[in-house]
Amino acid sequence: MSSNKKIILHIFQRSIFLKQYLDLLVKTDSEIEHVFLIYGTDWHTGQVSYPEYDDRFKFIDIEPPNSHIRLDKIYASNVRLLLKKCNLVIVHALHTSSIIFLYLHPYVLKKTLWLVWGEELLYYKGGDKSNAIQYYQRRFVQYIKYILKKLLIKRIKYVQSTSTEYNIIKKYYSSKILPLSIDCRYGIISIDQRHTSNSGHTNIVIGHSGFPTGKHIDVLDLLSKFKNEDITIYLPLSYGFPEYIETVKYKAYSIFKEEKVVILSEFMNQGDYYTLLSKMDVGIYNAENQTGLGNIWALFLSGAKIYLNKDGINCKIFSEKGLHFYSVSSIASQSYIGFREFDTKSSQNNVYISKKILENESEAIRQWENIFNLN
Repeated sequence: MSSNKKIILHIFQRSIFLKQYLDLLVKTDSEIEHVFLIYGTDWHTGQVSYPEYDDRFKFIDIEPPNSHIRLDKIYASNVRLLLKKCNLVIVHALHTSSIIFLYLHPYVLKKTLWLVWGEELLYYKGGDKSNAIQYYQRRFVQYIKYILKKLLIKRIKYVQSTSTEYNIIKKYYSSKILPLSIDCRYGIISIDQRHTSNSGHTNIVIGHSGFPTGKHIDVLDLLSKFKNEDITIYLPLSYGFPEYIETVKYKAYSIFKEEKVVILSEFMNQGDYYTLLSKMDVGIYNAENQTGLGNIWALFLSGAKIYLNKDGINCKIFSEKGLHFYSVSSIASQSYIGFREFDTKSSQNNVYISKKILENESEAIRQWENIFNLN
């Protein structure tokens, strides 16, 4: 480790987002030394390391894949030395493992930046009540986690989030944490513009993962009135809760003919996935939390028609950007033609705004370098 370089310490879960971030980060200032404390299992690809970047970045496991957080790794001498020397700690989402880590090293909070991820700000109230004991145990654990997180956030110096999320943080967690007016992204999104067809066929994608927060069942019920129309429903379910994924599959097949349902069970590489999304006419995202932003942005960029949960954070985020979309609940009163048609002016508006935000790699790099230069 060079004593002359600025040191940025990242706490990051193994995921496709880490891989995308490294692809972008490698193009930033090489005089900054980046060290990643990584934890968890990559739900998306099963990758346990990123060997192509071993020469540029340093990776330290604090929680090996398919394991639990290790106190011997958290308190290792090299980790403690890094925490003392680093200029900035960036915690990419306050997941359970990162919360534990920060509680065990509270002195770094004064130089910590929290980057908010979508599921963090949703206190999930759903769940199966058939087993009352398990249900209330889960609710109790959620509440304890909320309290621990709230106490932690009060001591973190910076937060990077959308303005919608920051308002939630101020109200429920801390009014003192300093917001950053930097719109940082984990990668560049580029996708072909959707080619409209006069055939009447409609490609529909629902959600981006197999978690209950996506409320897939409600969407499938809404679409059931179109079961005799010329549609294909795509369900990305490559990761999430296995039992819930099976429930969604069963529901889709029970309503629609099998040839009208495509289950995406395997995680696709980014290029192939964006090619698939470019063929979608309609995207429906029913989650209340901020999630699936990369997918939604890609569809806006392609000119597809988007439906969002009117009570969700995503709805507020994209409204602030000036994008045109519809409420998921409005599907109940729509005809098939009304459901699928999207006026050219609104589509072009979404493509124009999205291109300005998503395709500027030099701006994305500049924004991250501004973060790395925080005092």
